[in-house]
Amino acid sequence: MKDLYTYLLQAIQEHWFELLFGTGGLIAYFRERKKNKANIERLMEENKSLKIANDKAKVEKENAIMDLYQEALDDLKKRYDETISDVRKEYEGKIQLLEERYRLMEESYQKKIAELELTYKNKIEKLKASFDKRLKTLQGRIRELEKELEERSK
Repeated sequence: MKDLYTYLLQAIQEHWFELLFGTGGLIAYFRERKKNKANIERLMEENKSLKIANDKAKVEKENAIMDLYQEALDDLKKRYDETISDVRKEYEGKIQLLEERYRLMEESYQKKIAELELTYKNKIEKLKASFDKRLKTLQGRIRELEKELEERSK
């Protein structure tokens, strides 16, 4: 056993530098491994939280796009309703204007018809009076001629 002990002691004395650095390297490896494992876990957690934040941002972006789209649709409906309302008002105004013109024309034509009826009624009455007067004159003349004829024939 002494041989083994001396052999180990001699190997240690000859290679103490390598053993020291090898042992230090092993100790450093295990310490770094532990530190790297903690870093990896921390990075995984950060990655997970960044992924969650990214997903939230993506959802918020999609919601913002949906809101913009909905707003555009609402605005389109509002503009459509306003346009229809404006067109309806415009044409209702035009219809009222045409109805007013028609009413005024109707009144004007009724007035003109009444004036013409009155004018022709007066003219007809004058003509009738003139014809009646002439008829009476002619009837009087016929009587005179009949009397004259009777007197001649007697």
